[in-house]
Amino acid sequence: EEGNLLGEIIFTTDQLRINIGLCPTEKVFWEYLQDHDIHQKICRFLGEFFSLEVDHIDLKLTLLTEAQKQELGFVSLAEQDKVQTEQQENSRETGLRNDPLIKEAENIFHAAVDKVILNAPM
Repeated sequence: EEGNLLGEIIFTTDQLRINIGLCPTEKVFWEYLQDHDIHQKICRFLGEFFSLEVDHIDLKLTLLTEAQKQELGFVSLAEQDKVQTEQQENSRETGLRNDPLIKEAENIFHAAVDKVILNAPM
């Protein structure tokens, strides 16, 4: 979730290549993934999923600098989810502010809605 693909997944009958980029803020997580045992475990999972031997899997984990992130326009999956959630909340708020019943209440009470507090997502 804290990373995303850098390029396409290359998968053939006898090889798998994946390059995953991680944001500079995820350095601790990247360092954890660099551990040989953890890296091998991930490769084993990929091997099982793609029905390949571990030695036929090329998994590259790249820690990007802020400059590289900006240059590539890199957005992690977590950042994508955050943007999507914010857009949904903004849409809900706009929908509530423009709701005909709210508008009618504003007219009746000669007031305006100053603040919208969204509780749970719908």
